[in-house]
Amino acid sequence: MGAMHLIVKLVITYLLIAQIPLKLPPSNSWFYTWLKDYLELHSIKTKPMEAI
Repeated sequence: MGAMHLIVKLVITYLLIAQIPLKLPPSNSWFYTWLKDYLELHSIKTKPMEAI
């Protein structure tokens, strides 16, 4: 999981926990299913310059 995905998951978790009544954080399977629906949220993986 890239840093961007981790930040998005933490924000979703924070928003759910902040609700009254308290809601449980999302499961990993729910998060990845949700993430697939939003194709604009993706990570670009690059190789370090030494590997080229």
